[in-house]
This record gives sequence, structure tokens and C-alpha cells, in this order.
Amino acid sequence: MSEDPAHPPPPSRPRTIVHHTQTGAVVRWDAPSAEQIADSIPGLKVLELCGVGGMGAVYRAEQHRLGRTVAVKILPAAIAPDEEARIRFEREARILSGLNHPHVLQIHDFGKLPDDTLYLVTEWASGGDLAKLLDGRAHSMTQVRDWVRQIADALGAAHAQGVIHRDLKPANVLVLSDGRLTLADFGLAHTTQPAGSNPLTSSGALFGTFEYMAPEQMESAGLVTPATDLYALGVMVYQMLTGRVPRGAYARASRLAHVPAQVDAFINRAMANDPAKRPGDAAEFSRLFDQACRAPERRRHRQLITLGVALVILTLSWARLAIVRAEKKAAEAEARVVEIIRRNTPTRPTPPVTDAQATESTASDTP
Repeated sequence: MSEDPAHPPPPSRPRTIVHHTQTGAVVRWDAPSAEQIADSIPGLKVLELCGVGGMGAVYRAEQHRLGRTVAVKILPAAIAPDEEARIRFEREARILSGLNHPHVLQIHDFGKLPDDTLYLVTEWASGGDLAKLLDGRAHSMTQVRDWVRQIADALGAAHAQGVIHRDLKPANVLVLSDGRLTLADFGLAHTTQPAGSNPLTSSGALFGTFEYMAPEQMESAGLVTPATDLYALGVMVYQMLTGRVPRGAYARASRLAHVPAQVDAFINRAMANDPAKRPGDAAEFSRLFDQACRAPERRRHRQLITLGVALVILTLSWARLAIVRAEKKAAEAEARVVEIIRRNTPTRPTPPVTDAQATESTASDTP
């Protein structure tokens, strides 16, 4: 069937992975179509190829018995000849299984196919990722506060389990059907390992995404702490508020968006070169950011209280003045009434004194 030039087919998704192994080898791998692996994963029907990246390919699938949509991530042996890549994939599955949190991507299954392809089945994020939602635009403080709270909750749960994400960025935060954010892609995560266990990354290797990497992370992968993730979240806060990723001598957020100066100070603290100067943990990060955003509200609240007190004082003063004036008018009215009564009351004449009365009075006064 010929193509309709007025309605060309949509562009196909990239399906080729160019993988650079630690030994320097370059491996090219073409991600199979959904039809090619439709029934390869036990209990699933693979429906659509959604994306291809350095750690394999992601598909949308349906879980037959439960009738729900899930995501399937596969890592073929062809692109992971070095053992570390496979260890990271398996470690991600174990990390996700140990983080039972509403804002951490939930894992449903993990396994290996006969051709040594590893697969990971997780909940399906129908809203895509946060990078798609941001779309290079600035968003309101109210919206960003909600996003930061959810991401900080997820980081707090991971840090409590000794897991440092190390690759926090909008593309690794997924959006579920109900709008809830969920933290994903723990393939580069660092964990506090007991003695003798295999590390996630080779000594001296650097992992992460440059724009979101903290200074200590660029220096050495072994120097990462929970504060490393908080630095990346600080970068994301700036990006969510302004629509830009801070680079070099970046402009203050308040110059690019309608945010208070307190948010500028918070971002500077979150992105401090010294990890010790950043918020103490994810919960404090969320709380301090919320306070910075609400600074104008608190200032308006104080102004309203001051205005209210002034109005009460003014009202009492006016009432007192009104009472004094009323009392004065009442006194004046009473005085006028008394004067009118006095003027209208006839004066009785004094009877004359007879000679006998005068003599009697004189005699009584004589000793």
C-alpha cells in the first residue's frame, strides 16, 4: 500500500544502542520491535517499544492474569559484555524491591531469558517523565513545591536505606496516571555495602549526568553522600521555576521568574560546593524550600496582623472620643434644660416683716 503524502507516517523511535564498554569496545545493538518479543517475557504481552537508552530498551506491556499495563526494561547480553553493567541492572532490581514507597517506582518482576537477556517489570508511568512535563517552561511555586515534596520524600526513603541515586534528573522522575511522581532508574545508584561485597561502580569512575552532578561527584564516585542527590534536586528546583538548567554564573531565579529573594538564597544553599552547607537531609530540603516559597505569605500575614492591630486601636480611640463627645453633649443638654426650667419657674415674692415680728426677732437675739 502506498503512503499518503498528506499524512506521512510518524517518525520511528530510535532503536539502535551504541554502548561503550569499560574495556573500550563499542557495541551496536538494534532494539527488537514489540512484535519480535511480544511473547518472550513470561506472563506478558509486549505491546510497544517506548524508548532506547544506554542501559537497554523499555517497552509497554500487558500483564495477562492481572489485566494491568506494566513497563518492561530489557538488557540484552549483546550490549553488556562487561560484568559490571549486568551487576548494575541486577542491583537496580534489588534496590527497587527494597524501597516500598509511593514515590519510588514499584517493581513487579525480574528475571533472565534463555539468551541471557535480563528483564525488569515495573509499574507503568502513563504520564511519561518529568522532563516531558517541564517542557522547558517555568512553573508556578505552588506546583514546584508539590513536586519537590514528592521527590524529597522518595530521596528520604532511599537515603534511609543507604541508597544514593547519583543520577537524579527530570528524565528519571516518572509521572503516573494520577499525576503522582515516582523516582526511577536506580541503575547508577550507590549503596553502603558491607565489607567484601562488590561495589556498584569501578574505583575512580564517574557516573551521572553532567548538568546535575555535584562537585564531589565529579571528583570521585566514591565521595557521594545523600547531599549529592540534594545538589541535583537543587538544580531541578531552579530548572522547574525558570525553565532553564543553571550553568556557570547563572542568573538568580528571581530575575527570571516571579519568586521571592528567599528562594534565591535557598537555591544557592542547595547548590553549595561544600556538601556540609547544603540542607541536612531530604526532609529539611523540602521544609526549607517550602518556607522560602512562603516568605511573602508570612510577610503579608505579619502586615495584616499589624494593620489589624492598628485598626483596633483606631476603632477604640474613635469610640472613646465618641463617648466623650456624647457625654459633653449630654451635660450641655442637661444644663440647657435646667436653665430653661429656671427661667420658666415664677419667683415667689417675700412677705413684708411687721413691726411686731421685727421686735420679737430683736428680743430673741438679745442675751
